[in-house]
Amino acid sequence: MNSLAIRLGVAIAMTMAGAVGAQPLISAITPSRGSINGGEVVEITGQLFKVSCPQSCDLESGVFFGGVRAEVIKLTATSATVNPPKHAPGTVDVTILNGTTGRAVARDAYTYVTSGGDPEYERILIPTYISGPGGLPGAFGSVFKTFLFGRQPVSPAPPRVTQSPDPTCRYPECQADLPTSFFFSPVLTTNQDLAAFLYIQKFKPQDIPLYDTAKRGLGEPDVALHLRVQDISRQSQTWGTEVPIVRESEARTEVHLVDIPTSSAFRKKIRVFDFSGLNGLQMQATITDMATGSILAKKDLTLSGATFNGAGYPLTPASSQFDLTSTDFTRLPETERVSVTILPKTFALVRYWGYATIVNNETQHITLITPQ
Repeated sequence: MNSLAIRLGVAIAMTMAGAVGAQPLISAITPSRGSINGGEVVEITGQLFKVSCPQSCDLESGVFFGGVRAEVIKLTATSATVNPPKHAPGTVDVTILNGTTGRAVARDAYTYVTSGGDPEYERILIPTYISGPGGLPGAFGSVFKTFLFGRQPVSPAPPRVTQSPDPTCRYPECQADLPTSFFFSPVLTTNQDLAAFLYIQKFKPQDIPLYDTAKRGLGEPDVALHLRVQDISRQSQTWGTEVPIVRESEARTEVHLVDIPTSSAFRKKIRVFDFSGLNGLQMQATITDMATGSILAKKDLTLSGATFNGAGYPLTPASSQFDLTSTDFTRLPETERVSVTILPKTFALVRYWGYATIVNNETQHITLITPQ
């Protein structure tokens, strides 16, 4: 589902409801889009929220999306973490009721979309992107670089590929499309070794010639993307490793990574990426001995770094990463294997993805372990 941030460009209406008291204020809602099925985590920030929820939300208190009560996960005086209710497609008001002290209403602040995600764009996660011609220096003299390539059909109406979509603008007036041809190499704007999102505009029936309809299927963007990471200091020995390109429909509600070696001959890193656009999401990674099923260690993670364009679309995902070291395997010999399971620390239907990189210290060869 799409994850958008809204920085109050919406109108906020505040009215008294009962006895005189300080009025609450909504200043931001992140993300501002979600599935008609509800359940995604939404963070509302502001001030003077009633702090008795969720323990005692009465009929005059709580958070409402289009007049329907949301499940409050956590609420303080300045923030509310909620799961929106189910709702028909469309844009609704978000309301916080403070009992008899007042209310805050953010007009047209949250948009429900169908389960297929954003009706205009398919969002694609590029899990790692190393910009610049020099590459990124690594351990043991390695220098890593990523190579991103795309292929699209020859068509009178090719898909539009952009890093920063704006649904209020129509192509080509103000769409910042990436240059494309039959084969193309997108150049992304991001920091070194960070993930980024690409957006591919979905087809509409009027965009597809009749002779292509059966081939493509309505609404499906017919674009292939390929990402490779290579140690360019050893390019005569290896052509690199293919990195998965993750479509929004492939995001998970839990991540399981198996068959990770304990041997000190390898460097081991775990990376997690959030599709929900929520900075500050608390997650936990559990490391388990695959031979016995015993838990070896747990690591707490806080996902951060999500950035947004002016239209509220995320440009980079919230993410976190950590190294697996010998201290995580103190009870195991180096010939063993472990698994890593990553879940939210609190119940929340968020969508995310993750993988492990296993790098040979001698050859710098990279092996990727993706979710099972």
